[in-house]
Amino acid sequence: MFRAMAVGVANPTEVAKLWRRIADLENDPVRRAEALINLASALDCLGDDERIQAIAITERALKLIEPKHAQAAGINLMAAQRLLENVDHPAPAEIRQALDYLHAALAAPTTATSREVTIAILVRYATAAPRMADFSRLDKARRIFDRLRKRDMSKDEIGQAFNAMVSLYEARWKVEAHRPSLGQAISLSGACLTLLGPDQCYGGVPLLAAFQQRHGVLLMDRYEHTGVRSDFDMAVGLLREASKNSHSHATILNSLANFLLGSDARPPTDLDFNEARRVLDEGFVATVSPKTHAYLRWTEANWFLQAYWRGGPVGYLDRAVEAVEAAAVQRIYLGDTILFTVAHAYYDRYRVGRDADDIERAIDAAQLGLDLCSVTGADRWRQELTAASMYQERAITNRFGFDTDDADRASELLRSAFARLPRDSEMRAQIAANTLASLMERYIEKGDDRSLKAAAEVARMLPDTPQAARSLPGIAAVNVATFHLHFMKSATDRNGWIGLLRDFAMKNTATEPGWLAAANLMHSNVGKDWAAVVEAFHLMAKQRSSRLAAARTPRERAMVLRREQSNACIAGLAYLHLGAFSEAAQLIDESQAVLLASGGGAISPRGGDHWSSIDAIFYPVITRYGAYVLTANESHSRGAVVRDIEFPLPTEPAVPDHAAMVAASSLVEAAFGNSVPGRLLIIPCGALGSFPWAAVPVGTGTLIDHAQISVLPSRNLWQGQEAGLPPDIALVEAAHAIQGASLRHAEAEIREIRNLVSFGVDLWGTNATRSHVGEALKAARSVHFACHGITEFGDPTQTHLVLHKGESLTVGDLLDLDCSSLSLACLSACRSAVHGSVFPDEFASLAVAFLVAGARAALGTLWNVSDVAASLFSRRFFHTLAKGESIPGAARSAQIWLRESSDDDKVRWLDSLNPACNDAERQLRAQLRSHPGRTSFKDPKYWAAFACYG
Repeated sequence: MFRAMAVGVANPTEVAKLWRRIADLENDPVRRAEALINLASALDCLGDDERIQAIAITERALKLIEPKHAQAAGINLMAAQRLLENVDHPAPAEIRQALDYLHAALAAPTTATSREVTIAILVRYATAAPRMADFSRLDKARRIFDRLRKRDMSKDEIGQAFNAMVSLYEARWKVEAHRPSLGQAISLSGACLTLLGPDQCYGGVPLLAAFQQRHGVLLMDRYEHTGVRSDFDMAVGLLREASKNSHSHATILNSLANFLLGSDARPPTDLDFNEARRVLDEGFVATVSPKTHAYLRWTEANWFLQAYWRGGPVGYLDRAVEAVEAAAVQRIYLGDTILFTVAHAYYDRYRVGRDADDIERAIDAAQLGLDLCSVTGADRWRQELTAASMYQERAITNRFGFDTDDADRASELLRSAFARLPRDSEMRAQIAANTLASLMERYIEKGDDRSLKAAAEVARMLPDTPQAARSLPGIAAVNVATFHLHFMKSATDRNGWIGLLRDFAMKNTATEPGWLAAANLMHSNVGKDWAAVVEAFHLMAKQRSSRLAAARTPRERAMVLRREQSNACIAGLAYLHLGAFSEAAQLIDESQAVLLASGGGAISPRGGDHWSSIDAIFYPVITRYGAYVLTANESHSRGAVVRDIEFPLPTEPAVPDHAAMVAASSLVEAAFGNSVPGRLLIIPCGALGSFPWAAVPVGTGTLIDHAQISVLPSRNLWQGQEAGLPPDIALVEAAHAIQGASLRHAEAEIREIRNLVSFGVDLWGTNATRSHVGEALKAARSVHFACHGITEFGDPTQTHLVLHKGESLTVGDLLDLDCSSLSLACLSACRSAVHGSVFPDEFASLAVAFLVAGARAALGTLWNVSDVAASLFSRRFFHTLAKGESIPGAARSAQIWLRESSDDDKVRWLDSLNPACNDAERQLRAQLRSHPGRTSFKDPKYWAAFACYG
């Protein structure tokens, strides 16, 4: 009868009437219950209103039969199915009722004999129990499942039964953070993999691929909770296999991309990271499902976030925000945890752009996620850490002052997060130690006691004695020791903490944790044991090449170079205190990051007799422990500590303020007193490489009044100097390459230089292309650029000179060229001697790039210089060279002339050379004549920007 209804032969209405009459006439309770069940089944075919009636009739039938009735399990299953399936959005009360029916079905005796009904009950129970977070019958379900496993089942039945039980255990783990349930889910999914073959399908997906994906996801859950590395490797392997077995299944591709992106504890390799992008793109092509597309966008947002921190452009943060916002629209599919990725995207963008709206959006999303997500969920600790870092950030950076409410909220979340992780968990110790290190670093950078207070609270969650701390993972132990040595007012067992660092550094010389231990050992001994400082530095130096080789991105490489140079300066301070001045100077020379800018190894000394061209070498150095100077001449070396100076450097390329000039003057005085050598080579460290040493006050004048100055990042780049004009010169002029910013005086500058040096190639206008310039640089004896310079602070290797039609000659291009034929590269372009903010210790400027490429000397500018000033300086510089002067001497003479000569002196000199060649020159000369006694270029912003290198 029911089969006939299903194919449209019988009339469901007539069938329902028939069973209603039978039920009304039947006196036997069991038979009456059976008639009611058949009536309910007929009503199922008549629409939603009748289905609601069928639910009520089924409940009446269940009251008429005994729990041990042969059909009790099936009837309870049918009742649950009607509540779960036949209503679009069952209310919690309906789900609760369905779950009660399923509990009764699990207890019914036929679940032990009817395989089909038993499996169906388990599948329905796996749907209903997680929705009510009620796992009270999970043990009963497991016993029934274990009996099923002893019976013959088809592979499709195996898949359904195992999938149900794995889902139940996984759901309990997610809802209650019940670790044994995670272990059971992993065990069962692994057991199922051994029973399945690749030719079986379930739900349109090969069973093997489905369980490979399921098992991999569970292993990754355990990895993120405990940090067991083998789980990560196995999970990635399973997803690779699953993607092969089901190429068109985009959800598997999304899971694989997630795994390839790794985690904070295990960042991805370059190969895995690039493959994650490929897998994502394949997933987008493979899916038309809005749900899967949302998951892929979620993963894509995480890819963009990682790509930025691996050295990608800032625009990747905007792409991440865009992707995660698009994914969050589908929260109905993704759940509330998407809110934490939204929070991360805005937070990461805030840390770069410092837009207050971004940190507000980040905290709003994180707090909403905390409010909506399960308080007992397995991911709760990670969510709380995410929110804690954001509250802490806003507490410290609040523009209205420190916000104690935010700080208290951050501390509360931090304590809660750590309490949720097992005390013996490696992940717990790593997270606590990483948080501790981050807060210590913030304190060092900002000098904010609130960061130190927060660090002390985190430290209380970690061992507080050297003996106990030795049981921690490597970096965790190092960070704890560092905190107690540097930040505790009364360090407990100082010798014990020092011993921990020393032992760890000695035993792990080839690892990053070993390097960190040696670095902190060095810092711990500053001012206490200078010989130990030197010893620790040399332990770190052994790892220079391996750390550079391990750096995957320009950003990571820059970090290695920055730390190397910074620590070398501190070791130099130790050598100074030990009286080893020559060793200190040599260390500075060999550790300047520019020497490692290409290829990873230091540039070999290029030779040349220093003392035939210079009288002294001056090393000004600033460290976190104070400033010092080193000097060397042909006969001896010496050094001095410079106490109690502050050195505020400009955040943008510009003339430093008075305080910075006074500080620089103190360094010069400490080095030479009142007797500055006439020919001075300066080898500044770090950000001092962009300082205008010519303008430093000395006596009643400036340093340029006392000495001709040249600058080098390292003595190893010294090649000697050639006096006088070179026999030929390549002239490059791209004055009109940027629309609306023409260099009006470049033409006169170029023409005058060509009048002085008749041989060479002219690359003007349309000829000033990258290919033509590259060819000219291989053969020319000298080159002069009159063009725009653009500094790329985010990636200094892309800092460039602007050529015809916007083509560029970058720092990276120059490092790949052979410029060894050049005796001089003169860059009459803005900021051509400025390095980027990402590499403050690498003289990553255009001028120095010419030196690294082989040129003997280069001239560049330290900030944006007016077109007029650059043109006047260049013409005077080349005329002085023509008289046989050295390059530093000619630069000094041109700077003093630009600063001191009156406007009428300048115009008379210009008139003596050649008539004005264009309207711009005629206007300039007229303007100079109008103020005959004025010195219009006296301000350092005009003349102090020019720096001579080499």
